[in-house]
Amino acid sequence: MESEKKLIEEKTAQLFLSLYNPAYGTHFEIGDLGETPDVTCIDSETGSFLYLEISLLENLPGDIAYQLGRGKRPHSPTTKTTVIDFLNDVVPLWRNRLEKKLLASYDE
Repeated sequence: MESEKKLIEEKTAQLFLSLYNPAYGTHFEIGDLGETPDVTCIDSETGSFLYLEISLLENLPGDIAYQLGRGKRPHSPTTKTTVIDFLNDVVPLWRNRLEKKLLASYDE
C-alpha cells in the first residue's frame, strides 16, 4: 500500500506535468516514485528525464495537519492569532525549507 506522502507526491507531479507539458511541448510521464528524487519522469518521445522533488510548504508549523483535519488551526507567533503575518511568519519557514532542499545531494 502506498503511503499518504507518496500519493500526495504522485498527484502533485501529475498536476505539474499537466501544466508543464503543454507549456513546453514535452511529453513527460511519471516513470518512478522514489525518495531522491521524489519523482522521475520520462519524456515518451525523446527519452529525456525530468526529476521532481516535491516539497510541502506550510504557512505555520502545524498548518498541513490542520488542513488535513488532524489538528488545531495554528496561531501566528507574530500576531498571536490565526491571522498570518506573511513576511515574518511564512517567508522564514519557506526560506529554511527551500535552503535545506537546495543543499540536498541528488547523486544517482
